[in-house]
Amino acid sequence: MLSEHEKSVPVPGLPGVDPSVVGGAAPQARKIGGSPDPIPCMPTADPALETLFLPLSEGRLDWPGEAGAHHGGGVLFLRAREGAALHARPRPGLVAEQSFRPDAEALQRAGIELAE
Repeated sequence: MLSEHEKSVPVPGLPGVDPSVVGGAAPQARKIGGSPDPIPCMPTADPALETLFLPLSEGRLDWPGEAGAHHGGGVLFLRAREGAALHARPRPGLVAEQSFRPDAEALQRAGIELAE
């Protein structure tokens, strides 16, 4: 909840606001909460990707080629994107397809094989 002072502070750049009232400086971004910034090289959380891999991570489905799997072979992941779910366990035979260059480069940097 905002204090009475925070409610009354004018915002620079709005019509009718005198910039000298707030010092003419642009508002500064500030971090809210105490969680640390994510490490840039670590995959960030991706709920959609985690949901896609949920049956595999819970053991409801076997990864093709894993011990105990009823079929061999690999997996072609269409429109793949980098994320922690890809690295939660070994994914033998995983080949990714991604036509969006930045996402394809992220997959390559993570060591994921790309389809030609």
